[in-house]
Amino acid sequence: MDGQCPEYSGEEQAICVAGLVKTKPGIFVEAIQYFLVLATPVELLFIRVCCSGNGDGSDPYAEVSVQPLPKYRIPSDGVTMTCIACTNSGHIFLAGHDGHIYELHYTTGSG
Repeated sequence: MDGQCPEYSGEEQAICVAGLVKTKPGIFVEAIQYFLVLATPVELLFIRVCCSGNGDGSDPYAEVSVQPLPKYRIPSDGVTMTCIACTNSGHIFLAGHDGHIYELHYTTGSG
């Protein structure tokens, strides 16, 4: 990498918590291997993280780009999230300020 770090500044709301998730197979195009889940006070949103290697294969993360996934935004129904934990298989768990644990399911399609 050239010392530059990708920047995402698309939200006007405060980001309460963020989690890096390894994607479930078959949901996104192959180039999207990870995404960030950002929790604001009013919604959860996904930011794709695409990594590509350099020509000689010595660094698989030589180039990293980030971009929002507009179809993957959901309201948090008034619950501020305080923690995001992710499994290696792409499952996402969130801790709410209300004392509850939530699991976030994501699939292809319009729901």
